[in-house]
Order: sequence, then C-alpha cells, then structure tokens
Amino acid sequence: MLVPQITHVPVAVRNAMRDGPRDSATHLRHAAAVPALGEIEIGGKA
Repeated sequence: MLVPQITHVPVAVRNAMRDGPRDSATHLRHAAAVPALGEIEIGGKA
C-alpha cells in the first residue's frame, strides 16, 4: 500500500521522539503511536 503523503507529525511529537530515551520499548511505543512511521515502513521498495 502506498500513501500519497505521509501523515504530519507535530513538532512537539518530533522533539519528544528526538529528546526522549533511546531504548527498544520507547522505539516500539513511537512506532505504534505515530502513523507516519508505519507509512514510511510500508511505502518503500520491497
């Protein structure tokens, strides 16, 4: 599935992702909560 445009991620969310902890649990939480991350994942070449 391709999306014409990824979902906007607000600046506050991007900053929290950048500045927050860098561990597997946090990464998985962001991946589940931020639609754009899934859109990028499914939109690339196989």
